[in-house]
Amino acid sequence: MGEAGPEGILPLKRGPNGSFGVQMYGANDNSGSISQVNHFNIAFDVSKRDIQELKKAINDQQRGFVANVAQANRQLSKRNYR
Repeated sequence: MGEAGPEGILPLKRGPNGSFGVQMYGANDNSGSISQVNHFNIAFDVSKRDIQELKKAINDQQRGFVANVAQANRQLSKRNYR
């Protein structure tokens, strides 16, 4: 499985020590296997506006959750006192 050129599609596996990466088996050394782990750094640009919009969305979700919990508590209280 793969492509021509320097890039390729390779299966990733988690090793017994928890490492995650490409592993190769069947090498001619005494252990019978070689494990290669690749580390990737992914960087992306986030603007201040993106962060502000995300914070607002989180706050809106939190307010909605709190309002729903408060409403549920009121409804349960009404049922328990009747």
